[in-house]
Amino acid sequence: LAQAILARVEIFGSRGGGHVAMTAPAQDLVLLAKKFREVESIQHESIASVGELLDKISKFLKDHETPSQNDCTHTVFDNYPDWWMHDKPTFKLAIAEDNTCELLNRYIGQLFDLGIPLTLCEKRTPEIRLCQDVEIWGTKETAISAEELMRPEGMFMKTLGKAMWEMYPPSQERQFLDVVVFDSTGFSKTKGVMKTSVRLVWSDLIVDMERALRIRDFVVFKFKRVVDEEIKALEARVKEYNKDNEWHSIFGDGIYRGKHDIRMPLCDRISPAPLKRPENRPLKPFGVIRFLFEDGVYQDPKLRYERDGLMAHQWLKEGSIRCDLGSLITECTVPKLLEEAPRSAAISGMPLGIGGAPRGQRKSQTRGGSDPVMPARRRDPQTIARKEKHTIEREFAGTVREFKQKLLEAGLLEKDMVHDDKCLVWKHEGDSEASVEFRACSNKVYVSGQAHQCKRMLSVISFVKTVGEMARSTTGYSTRGTRTAGSGYEPSDVYRPSCIAPSDAPSIDFSSTSLGGTVRTEASTLPMQVVTRFFEPTGAGELSLSIGDRVKVICDPPESQHNFHRWVYGENKNTGKTGWFLRSCTTDAEEQPAVGSASQV
Repeated sequence: LAQAILARVEIFGSRGGGHVAMTAPAQDLVLLAKKFREVESIQHESIASVGELLDKISKFLKDHETPSQNDCTHTVFDNYPDWWMHDKPTFKLAIAEDNTCELLNRYIGQLFDLGIPLTLCEKRTPEIRLCQDVEIWGTKETAISAEELMRPEGMFMKTLGKAMWEMYPPSQERQFLDVVVFDSTGFSKTKGVMKTSVRLVWSDLIVDMERALRIRDFVVFKFKRVVDEEIKALEARVKEYNKDNEWHSIFGDGIYRGKHDIRMPLCDRISPAPLKRPENRPLKPFGVIRFLFEDGVYQDPKLRYERDGLMAHQWLKEGSIRCDLGSLITECTVPKLLEEAPRSAAISGMPLGIGGAPRGQRKSQTRGGSDPVMPARRRDPQTIARKEKHTIEREFAGTVREFKQKLLEAGLLEKDMVHDDKCLVWKHEGDSEASVEFRACSNKVYVSGQAHQCKRMLSVISFVKTVGEMARSTTGYSTRGTRTAGSGYEPSDVYRPSCIAPSDAPSIDFSSTSLGGTVRTEASTLPMQVVTRFFEPTGAGELSLSIGDRVKVICDPPESQHNFHRWVYGENKNTGKTGWFLRSCTTDAEEQPAVGSASQV
């Protein structure tokens, strides 16, 4: 919102006006759209007057804003303050009539053609068209293309088609299944890598959330059990890209019960804070693929329409998931799975009742409520540690002005920066924890926030340097002013020691290691350690530690360094694994008894 106001101030100030106008004229909306989408020109051969069109769209969207959650049919992705909004947007729209929805679709299609797609989502209705999101993480350079994955002659689509035919068998009324495909593959700013993102909408199949989840489980089950070499090769390939690329995550369930509503076709997504900017990955039309049943035989899938086969507003109509209230759910048969398959209620075909309990097995009501009062569960120490505030130290050789320019080039907004000649502080609006501070007098950069926020910011400001050869990460203070407990040092590949020690060496000789100089320590002279704070590895060569584990230190830097938070190499006697960990996570076994010993009882 502040971004929208500042943009309008800048535009009107450049025209000689000294006030903030809440509704900009048509020519100013073009400037606003350019600024918000960071493009140099907005034009398309089919649109004569861009300014007049933007003015119409802005008035249309603002006229259909609503403060009521009950009346809301569409929302703005992650409450992104866009160019068309006024000073107090609700980020919710009420667009239900058929003619109004058709006009909205035309406007979305025109903005997509102009290269400035909207960021709208559809609010889920009780019954929706069956939709599936296929998401595969790639590397920084490459990812599986939609053209390769969605080939009608490929085994991926054939396997998916066979699974769908099992649930929706052919009949006199249904001789084919059509799926509308949208593609938003590109660079994901969430993890800083390429990502394959494909949306599938089965426009003739109506489901509720319960059935959609059961269908998703069955599709995952079929892909896990497939023995085709092409599918196995694809599975191995995507796991090389990212170990999280399992079938249950490739066919995720976030589209059915995620925190965001369902993004509309031809609309862009917003990268998460701290960037919170359009990712330039709108859901582009790919095609319509038909699965045909003819003469009693399942035919190979065929591409019915390519991208140019339909107009933009027609793609939106076919790709919309909302249904009228009371729409009949398409009859479906969920096959009984094999005995060795997971036997969750959703996957076994057992109908689900209220609250996820199988029908006929609902929990009985008691005077105290449906469920007995359960004792509070102890919080996981690893979860607590991950939520702690960290401060990671880096260096930047330059002035405040140069550092500011680097931040702007990295995509951070000037409105979030406060600076003078000696210091600059970046803090995302609405985020009370994540911040970046640069002090010119010492050339030090301090990245603060929770562990995941620090990692994300370090990937954004990759131009900063580590302090010496190994950066330090120290635990900050909580908002109440007391030091938080748990692991205060987050391991990472960017400051993990570069040497990897052999696990079976009684003595180790590291030459020119990242710990500085030559380190040679006899393992037999180093004491046994007991883990007092968990350690979660984030890179190769690091050792996982749980509280109470006993660890034998194999290599320790020279004591002259006196660095309690130094990296050491050792063997976890509880797991038998070896690797690097932080010395501050352990203490001498003589100083603290092992977990479960008599002295602790």
